[in-house]
Amino acid sequence: MLKKAANEHHDWIARQRVLRIGGREIISEGLQLNFWADISHRCMTASWPAFIAGAAVLFLLFNAGFGLLYWPCNLWFANQPISNVPGGDYIDYFYFSIETLSTAGYGDMHPQTHYGHFIATIELFTGILSMLLMTGLIFSRFSRPQAPLLFAQHPVVSDHEGQQTLMIRLANEPQNLIGQCLRQAVAVQERRHAGRNAVSPLLRAAAVAQRNAHAGS
Repeated sequence: MLKKAANEHHDWIARQRVLRIGGREIISEGLQLNFWADISHRCMTASWPAFIAGAAVLFLLFNAGFGLLYWPCNLWFANQPISNVPGGDYIDYFYFSIETLSTAGYGDMHPQTHYGHFIATIELFTGILSMLLMTGLIFSRFSRPQAPLLFAQHPVVSDHEGQQTLMIRLANEPQNLIGQCLRQAVAVQERRHAGRNAVSPLLRAAAVAQRNAHAGS
């Protein structure tokens, strides 16, 4: 019984996931998603250093793999697939893979066998697709709409429709138009048994802050 409860507790902890939304952390419970389940969303929400570092790591891994395919071995169809390679070191094939994947092609080294042309064709196709994907991801990250808002340092308490109203002033920092704006304010009010017409602590604190601001100015 205790072992079963421990296993259930371990499974409950494993199902927890910490989500970062803005500057807050939210612990979610439920199915643990695979890393590759929504890779496009991860690429869009990752920070710029993490995004650039991940792209650089993938770039190096792709070139390291294709460099191994270019590296000559004892097989007859893979014997010296690239010409003008001094010494036949792996690092030279790695550099050739970078030139091919980036579609630079300086011309000093080039495929000279059917095997070399076949691997170069696959790498060129992979390079074109990767450049298209990176262009789309970077454009999408830069074109995401953002609405940086500036909030007033002190709230304002004034009469509105015969009632004391807490007003929060804000402005759009880029000074452009915001369409279809949905505004919502959430306040926690402490209710006490002090009568119906008693002023709430939230309004009282806001009024004190407003008086202090006027006294300081």
